[in-house]
Amino acid sequence: MITILMYHHITPVEINHGVTPENFKDQIIALQNKGYNFISVSELEEKNKCRLSVKKNYIAITFDDGWLDNWAFAFPILKELNIPATLFLVTGWPSIGECRSQEELEHLNLLDHTDLMKIANSAIPDKAVMRWKEIEIMMDSGLVNIQSHSHSHGESWKNLLETKTITDDIRHSKKMLEKHLNIRVKHFCWPRGRFTPELVSKVSSLGFEQQYSTMKGAHYTDKLNQLILKRINVTNITGDELVKGLKKYHYSIFAYMITCLHKLKIMYNLNKTTKIGSILQWLRL
Repeated sequence: MITILMYHHITPVEINHGVTPENFKDQIIALQNKGYNFISVSELEEKNKCRLSVKKNYIAITFDDGWLDNWAFAFPILKELNIPATLFLVTGWPSIGECRSQEELEHLNLLDHTDLMKIANSAIPDKAVMRWKEIEIMMDSGLVNIQSHSHSHGESWKNLLETKTITDDIRHSKKMLEKHLNIRVKHFCWPRGRFTPELVSKVSSLGFEQQYSTMKGAHYTDKLNQLILKRINVTNITGDELVKGLKKYHYSIFAYMITCLHKLKIMYNLNKTTKIGSILQWLRL
C-alpha cells in the first residue's frame, strides 16, 4: 500500500490545519514501528518505474505551501529521524534573505491558518513563509524534495474559470523553482484541492508527470497509474491514532467511494452540473 500524507503546519499551538511537533514526531515513530517505509515523491516515482514491492507499506510525507513553521519545527524532526519529505511550494511567497536565527524563530507568530494565509497573500509574506535560502538548505539536506503548488495560490484558484491565467501561473511556478533551485520540476499539487479535466490535461502538457490532490485515499497496486494521486490530511492526533485511522484505507471499496464523492463534490461546486457526460469525465480522472 502507498499512502501519501498531507500536512500544512507544524506548530506548538493547536490551529486549523496544524499538528504539534510532539504529535508529528510521535506519528512518524508510530509509523516506523508498524513497518512503514518512508519515501519522497521522487523516490516513489523512481521505484514506480521498477514496480514497488506489494509486500511493503510506503509512506510519503508532503507539506503544502511553504510555511515558516515547517522550517522552524518540522525540518529539525525530519533531520533527527532521517525522514524524507516533499514540500509543495507556492513560489510567489518566498523572499530573498538570510536564514532566520533560532532567536527569531522563537518569536514566530503562531497564528491560525486563515490569518497566515492573509499574511502570505499580503505585501509582507516573509512573516509567515520561508525564504529561498531556508528552502535551499532543506533541499540540500537530501531529505526534502521541492515541487510546485502554483505561483500565486490566489483568487483564480477558487473557481478555476480563468484557464489561461491558471496555466500561466503554473508555468511561472515551474520556471521559478528551476531558476532558484536548479531542479527539474515534475510534480504539481493542486491548490485548494480543486482541478478540472481540462486543466489536468494542460498541466500534463507542461511537463508535470504526477499531480496531487486533497482526495482522501491510498494506492493499492504495485504501480502508480493514476494521474491524480490521493492524499490523507493529517490532523493533530497521536501516532497510534494515525496508524489506526489509516487502516480503513486498506479496504479498496471504501477508499474508492470516498474518492468518487470528492470528485463529484469538486465538479458540482465548480460547474453546478449533473450531466452524465460530465460526471463520467470526472470519474475517469
